[in-house]
Amino acid sequence: MCSTPRPKRAEKVKSTPRVVSIMASMDAEARHRFTERANEASKRKEAVRQEKKLLCLAKKKETDQRKNQKMLNIKQQNQGLGYWLFSASFADIFKKLTSGQ
Repeated sequence: MCSTPRPKRAEKVKSTPRVVSIMASMDAEARHRFTERANEASKRKEAVRQEKKLLCLAKKKETDQRKNQKMLNIKQQNQGLGYWLFSASFADIFKKLTSGQ
């Protein structure tokens, strides 16, 4: 490969830009319409993202409330009869005494 002859003259090649902007081929009104549509699409995407975030937070809050309620029920069951007598209403105590449960 080292022995291959090299050309004596360097060719000059006219360079053309390889990247052509999408906006370069549009007139001012078309660019304006394009940017308006792009902004509307961006707003819609952001609204969908916010809605998903709110739904996720609501679902997490609901599961946390269920966990807390379960833990509270377990704690109340473990407290015993004395705790129930102090925390129960008169109606609950009356129902318990009359029904015999």
